[in-house]
Formats: sequence, C-alpha cells, structure tokens
Amino acid sequence: MKMLRSLAVVAAATTVLAMGACHSSQKATAAAAPGVLNSKCPFSGETVDNNITTDYQGGKVAFCCNGCKGKWDKASDQAKADMLKKAH
Repeated sequence: MKMLRSLAVVAAATTVLAMGACHSSQKATAAAAPGVLNSKCPFSGETVDNNITTDYQGGKVAFCCNGCKGKWDKASDQAKADMLKKAH
C-alpha cells in the first residue's frame, strides 16, 4: 500500500511539472517589439516571441509560447502586475 501511494505521489508530481513547463517550439526574437511592455516571459523568464502577445493596460505583454499566454489569461490582476514587474 505504501508503494502504491509513493507511485501515486510521483505520478502526480510529474504531471504537475509537465503541465507547468513551457513548450515553445518557436525560436524567440531577441528584443521586445515597440509597444511590448516586457522582454522576458512573465512565466518562464525566457526571451519573448513578439508574435505571441495579449493587450494589457494600454500596451502588449509578450510570451515565449502560447502555453504561457494561456496561464496569463487565467491569472488574477494582482498576479499579472507582480509578474510584469519581474519580466523586464
């Protein structure tokens, strides 16, 4: 029973890690485009792809991949503000 529980914990941890990983298949551009508020992805810290953006407070926030953009869309306003401060 303990072994089954251990395997379940390992499986759950692996699933969580896999879901949180960024799976960018595109090479990111070197610098943020005009109007883009950040040069690093708010989630991964990687260089952004200027083709993957969302509107935010009069500008655009760029991401390294669509997975990170999806996580941004689900984040609270306070979390977005905090992440953007760190993403320059």
